[in-house]
Formats: sequence, C-alpha cells, structure tokens
Amino acid sequence: MHRTITFLAVLTFIFTSSALVHAQAGIPDEDFQKGMNLYETARFAEAAEAFKRSIKRDNKNAETHYYLANSYFRMYRDRDAVKAYKQAIELNPNYLLAYNNLGTAYHRLGDFRQALNAYEEALRIKPDYAEAIFGLGVVYLELKDKDAALKQHERLAAIDIERADRLYDYINNKISLPVLNGKALSLPEPVYPALARAAHASGVVFVWVSIDETGKVISASAVNGHPLLRPVALAAAKLARFSPTMLNGQPVKITGIITYNFHADATNPAIRPMD
Repeated sequence: MHRTITFLAVLTFIFTSSALVHAQAGIPDEDFQKGMNLYETARFAEAAEAFKRSIKRDNKNAETHYYLANSYFRMYRDRDAVKAYKQAIELNPNYLLAYNNLGTAYHRLGDFRQALNAYEEALRIKPDYAEAIFGLGVVYLELKDKDAALKQHERLAAIDIERADRLYDYINNKISLPVLNGKALSLPEPVYPALARAAHASGVVFVWVSIDETGKVISASAVNGHPLLRPVALAAAKLARFSPTMLNGQPVKITGIITYNFHADATNPAIRPMD
C-alpha cells in the first residue's frame, strides 16, 4: 500500500502540471476538455472514453494519448497505460512526463528492468528530474541493488532534500539497514559547526553508506537529521574505515547506517549506535 500511495502522489503532480501546460496552449477540442474535467473529478472511465473520442478525431496528438494513459493508470489498467504512454512517446520522442509515468506503470506491473529503462530515458531528457530519480531509487531497491538505490538518494539529496527523505523512508520500510558504528576500525568524529551550535541544532543524523571489499566507504548520503548537521556528518562518514566483511571466505560490499548523535552542549558530538 505504501508503494502505491507514493507513486500515485507522484503521478498526480505530473498530471496536474502537464494539464496546465495543455490548457495554456488553447487546444480547441471539446472531447479533450471534457476528458480533463472528468479526470479531475476522478471519473476515470468516462475520462478515458472522452480521450479516445478525441484520439479518433486526431490520433497524432501526443498529449491526448498521455492523458488517456494516465486515466488507464488510475483504473489499474496498467498494460493499457503502457501502450498509451508508448504511443505518446512515439509521437513525441522527448516526452519527459510520458517516460516517467511509463516507468511508474512498468514498476506496478513488476517489470523492473523496463521501468529502469523508462526512468533513464526521462533522465536523458532532464538529468535533474527528481521524480525519475526517485523512481529509479525505488526500482533499484526492488532489484535488491542497495548500492544503486543509495546513489539515487545521493543524487536526490543534492537537488531535493524532501524527496530524498521520502526515498529513504520508503527504503527503510522495505529493508533493514544495519547500524555499522560498532564494526568500524576508524570512525572520525564530525566537528560541531558554529552555525549549528548558535542555532541549538542537535539530535541524531543517519548517514547511509556503501562499503567496498577493503572496508573503505565508497558512497554516502545523509538520510535524516538537522540540515545544519548533515554536511559534517556526511564528511565524517566518508572518512570511516571498516574491516572487510567476509562471505564464504570472500570479501564483499555491504551497505548500512552510521549514526552521529549531536549534543548542543558538547564540543564534539557523541557517536554511538542507536538502540
């Protein structure tokens, strides 16, 4: 249920934004406008019929196919949605929103590889498109590639902290990331920033890390905590070193969490695993 709600929320935003663009274009099509009105009142089956009538009149309008696909998606007719999104893309090969929502439909169908391809195409068109990066992170998690999911979180954190936090919440609900503090050979303490102290910023910061076969941190992303404390926690986490993790006698990559607990009345934060 959590996954469905997340993706429906993303799709609603995309639909509304694109609808405004279409309305501003002043396209004279009574069936199209009727379909839009029906969609906005959650009458998706009727909206789909209106969009299909519009397509019969003009089957070269990419946006009408896109909105038909959105209607199908809302009715959980995901295979029909995929066909309609593809038609929109065929008519407009740079249709960012259609690629993004195609990834969403493929995700719900369980076709994660096709979902990855669709999201990557969206990012080819707009490399900093947060919705597609979010989708990639979730799909990589479905494919059990935690390292790749972490990289998407890093990308999101640089452009959209709120959405990056949503991605971490989603991931945290799906898998358990171990706390790694106790496994560290070296765990440098972050310096408490003067600005953070002046603001009385305190509390726990979680840094999600990927560690290679030698025990070196190769990627990291702060996933929660006060905004003034995240950068120093992230910088410290990148300097941590761990003993190699062995599996069947071979060193392997691992991912997990380093926690930093900042106290406003201390020179440096105390660092400890969470209970």
